Amino acid sequence: MSLINQMLKDLETRKVENQQSQSSLEEATLPTLEGEDLFESRRGWIKSGIGVLFFVSLAVGFWQFYGKEWMHSQNKTVLQAITQPLPLPEKGSREILPPPVQAISPSEPIGLEDKDLQEAVEALEAPEPVVQTKHTQKKSVIKTHPRISKEDESEQAYQLGLQFANRSQDEAAKEQFLKSLSAWKHHHSAREALVTLQIKRGFLEQARESVEEGRMLAPSYLPFVKLLARIYVLKKQNLEALELLKQHAPPKTQDLEYYAFMAAIHSELMQFSDAVSLYQTILEVRPEHSNWRMGLARALEKEGRKEAALSAYQMALKGENLNASAVLYVKGRIQVLKEE
Repeated sequence: MSLINQMLKDLETRKVENQQSQSSLEEATLPTLEGEDLFESRRGWIKSGIGVLFFVSLAVGFWQFYGKEWMHSQNKTVLQAITQPLPLPEKGSREILPPPVQAISPSEPIGLEDKDLQEAVEALEAPEPVVQTKHTQKKSVIKTHPRISKEDESEQAYQLGLQFANRSQDEAAKEQFLKSLSAWKHHHSAREALVTLQIKRGFLEQARESVEEGRMLAPSYLPFVKLLARIYVLKKQNLEALELLKQHAPPKTQDLEYYAFMAAIHSELMQFSDAVSLYQTILEVRPEHSNWRMGLARALEKEGRKEAALSAYQMALKGENLNASAVLYVKGRIQVLKEE
């Protein structure tokens, strides 16, 4: 600006001098046409130069005032672009991330930009969030049934074994009974079914071992006692069977079949009076039982009481639970006793 002022002062000075020289020239001689044209030309160049200098000065001042602000804003934008955390790729994208930035030591003072940089580094180093896919969601909603108890598992195998046994699929039934006992060894009904099946198939020693295992768990369990006595009878060990039954005999009204079994063993051992006594006792409770009545008739006949035996055979024939062979036997004995 001082340069422009100086130029304006020089212009005014020259203007005054020109006026003074013009007046002197007018007094002396007339001015020539070439001198005036030269002056006007120089004056135009001076004005153009002044205008150029004015706009240059104005541009310099504008740059000094606004240029620094603009440069500061540009530097700040660049710094923010550098320190701004990089966007994480979306799940399933294959965008390659830049190498991780070295973390700033926590002991160093952190400014505003440094804090932003540290957050960006932590965001890069943090593990990717686990996105639950449809597959994982499907797994999460799958309902799992609670594990059944050993007792229930044993019962299921036992029931399945009974179904196989009813269809005469003995091997499959045996496997299910063993599975039932493997799950829960205290399932006495499964052990009874297993021993009965083993007796049916003639595996008497296996049946004895199975029932003895059961008696170790429940020594006074009557079905095990009767099964073991039955095995003794099949092995022609009637005395052992009778002794076992006597040791664990329940009240007579509690298990009539138990005493019918004892009466039959007494008959096999030719202890007919004991057999008659037991048969008469249980028939007082169930007089319609034809098989027991037939057993009484046989014991009476062996004891020599033919009239009582004939009457017992006739009453047994009136029953409905005798099988075909038993009916033939009873009819045959009635015919024989009538002829004597």
